[in-house]
Amino acid sequence: IMAFVIILILMVGMFVCIGSIRTGISAEEKDFSYIPVIDGSALIYTNEELEYLFISYSSGYDIFLFDAEEYKPKIFDPRKLNYKLMDDIDLSGKTIDALGSETYPFSGMFDGNGHTLYMKGGLIGYGDGCSVTGLTLKGEISYIVKYIVNAEKGRFKDIYLSGSLTGSPVLKADGKIVLENVNVTGTMTASGKQGGLIGECGEAEVYDCSVTLSAQADIFGGAVYRAERLKCENLTVKAEIRAAECAGIAVECGYAEINLGNAFVVRLYGEGGSFINRAEEVIMHDFTLDSPLTAPGVIRTNSVTASSVEVGMDCKGYEQSAAFAVESEEAVFYGCVVKGEAEGGNVGGFVVNTGSFQAYGCESYAKLSAEGYSGGFA
Repeated sequence: IMAFVIILILMVGMFVCIGSIRTGISAEEKDFSYIPVIDGSALIYTNEELEYLFISYSSGYDIFLFDAEEYKPKIFDPRKLNYKLMDDIDLSGKTIDALGSETYPFSGMFDGNGHTLYMKGGLIGYGDGCSVTGLTLKGEISYIVKYIVNAEKGRFKDIYLSGSLTGSPVLKADGKIVLENVNVTGTMTASGKQGGLIGECGEAEVYDCSVTLSAQADIFGGAVYRAERLKCENLTVKAEIRAAECAGIAVECGYAEINLGNAFVVRLYGEGGSFINRAEEVIMHDFTLDSPLTAPGVIRTNSVTASSVEVGMDCKGYEQSAAFAVESEEAVFYGCVVKGEAEGGNVGGFVVNTGSFQAYGCESYAKLSAEGYSGGFA
């Protein structure tokens, strides 16, 4: 009985001290065994708590946290926890290592829980099927995830990223990565091959996402640099892009299925197309753009198919220019409309330099001026 009473007094004392523990002491000095863990998630209330967990993950040592289900302190491996914010956190003045390394990739959930994290650097270095949800991330951001394997096991949803970016939010992903309501705003200054949402991946599905950026890189895609398969539903891109090679959606794709939101405004300062530069097959469907395209649509593709798409043109000075495709082997259109005007070398309303062209129930109101060949459709 006496032992039980002593344990109870110690536990009560620990909770009485929580208020003083949480203030005025650095992460290196503080006892964090009070941090509650519920259903495998560490609940994070303060800047110091998150900093301590980042440091602990990098060190690889087990730590004492409070098991809220068993109601007692317990040893945890920080590399096997999920992380859940319970308040806004500011680590913008700290330089800390991102979660996850090549040896111990992060495989858990980072749940912003509707809160904002201010930081400098990257959130997750290496991930294995990890997830990020409900997070607003602000500051000088290198990435949300640098490299993730088994991406199909994770989820990236309801993320708002803003500030000065130095690279793609997801730099590289193996497996199928799915982004839902991921929104990127600010500036990006980077080297190499970058994308407004994803750098390079095998397969990507992008739902209800937006990119509003002034970007500068060697090669840049408004949403993705390169994907073997890409599906975009209700994608919004408002971007000013400066790169040697650039595109409003993707630079390189195997297969791409595209549905855009009304707000698609891309200004390219470099060689590239409003939609995609190079692809095996492109399918576009069911969207009307409020603003005209200032560069040709898809530059080179084996096959392009579009249905119920209406676009305007304001393309000037290109050697070859068309709203949908330049240099395609096969092009098929159903119920599409092209408006606006274009001038340049060879100009077509729908396509230029295409092997096979078919249009059903389509209309062209484009005003064209060409030094070489021109045609309302092709």
